Amino acid sequence: MKIAITGHKQGIGKAFAELLAERGHEIVGISRSQGENIRRIEHTAKIIDSSDLFINNAQSMFAQTELLYAVWKQWHTLPNFKWIWNISTQMTHEPTNSIPDGQDDIDMSLYRVQKLSLEEASRQLQNKSLSLIHI
Repeated sequence: MKIAITGHKQGIGKAFAELLAERGHEIVGISRSQGENIRRIEHTAKIIDSSDLFINNAQSMFAQTELLYAVWKQWHTLPNFKWIWNISTQMTHEPTNSIPDGQDDIDMSLYRVQKLSLEEASRQLQNKSLSLIHI
């Protein structure tokens, strides 16, 4: 299976890339360290297009949500079965707590809102023709 993963050089994305490559899957890695930027939505969606599974992991402002919609638009009419896994966070379950340094609190609040956007987009597209798995 051909699997596109955003943010495949660090953290969860790296773990997915390594594990899935060990299992024989072809990995299409998309990371800033390799000169890619998911904010270039159309460009990134084209890289993902030929894959069977898209692991939507990297987050940069609301680009993760925008990329979900762009890939879905490319794939939703295809006759073959494709998957999108959206990587979110448990932080969406509760508002962020106050952190003594006020800026960190605001940054974490913004991060939470961006992930909530991704989760809501997943819910909106869930009953469409693609199989969306929210993580």
